[in-house]
Amino acid sequence: MSYEPEVHYLKVENYFSDEELELIWRELDHLNRPGVFLLPEETGASIDIETGMVRKQNAGVFISEIYKKPKYSAIYGILGKLFQGYTYRFATEHYSNRGVLQTEASDHLISYYENQDHYKPHRDNAVSTALHWLWKEPKKFEGGELTFTETGETIPLTNNTMIIFPSYVEHEVSPVVMAPEDCGKGLGRYCLSTFLFTSLNIDDR
Repeated sequence: MSYEPEVHYLKVENYFSDEELELIWRELDHLNRPGVFLLPEETGASIDIETGMVRKQNAGVFISEIYKKPKYSAIYGILGKLFQGYTYRFATEHYSNRGVLQTEASDHLISYYENQDHYKPHRDNAVSTALHWLWKEPKKFEGGELTFTETGETIPLTNNTMIIFPSYVEHEVSPVVMAPEDCGKGLGRYCLSTFLFTSLNIDDR
């Protein structure tokens, strides 16, 4: 019996309102400075078992590590809209997604990609993963596409988009390509990741 893998995901374009985007960008511009964003190995990055090398190259930080009380983060509050019907829509896409309805906890990672930054094939240690893609217009980079590696499906990268999928699905981010003069200015690819957990595994992200 042959098995054809398939990923059942929910993708929503124009996800954030103009008002939400204004608040998000204000916070991202404040956070994306030296001393705040961390190295890949400091953000719970996936490790290649054979080589011991970190699978990603980018900068990032968990919101829970910035704020003593995450509720003071505008991004944290805005990302909560995921639970306003979107997780239910995702669960009804396919029976394999229904685990999201059993999640009771979440964590949020802000990632930033510039020239040659990438994330090699990996799986997330959670139940469901929601990615929110953002960048400043006009777009100053190429690449940065998400691919589900076991099916070979590449998801078109569109600004202000949310995609949610089962965390066990192997996925990768292709290298971002930017001109050197555009680096260091916050003009790269942002990804706001929300990891959904059961109460038993939130400490195992």
